[in-house]
Amino acid sequence: MSVPNKKLHVLIIGAGSTRLLIAQGLKKLDLSSTVFEKSHEDSYKNRPRH
Repeated sequence: MSVPNKKLHVLIIGAGSTRLLIAQGLKKLDLSSTVFEKSHEDSYKNRPRH
C-alpha cells in the first residue's frame, strides 16, 4: 500500500523567538506553517531589561 503524497502543514503554538525560527526553518524546507499567539502585543516590550 502506498502513502498519498500530501504536504505537511505545521501548527505552531506561541510566537516566541524559538518558535518563529522554527517557522522560518520550515519555510526553507518548503513546508507550510501557521503560528498562533494569544497575546495581541509584542512580548519583547513586556520583558525586563538587564
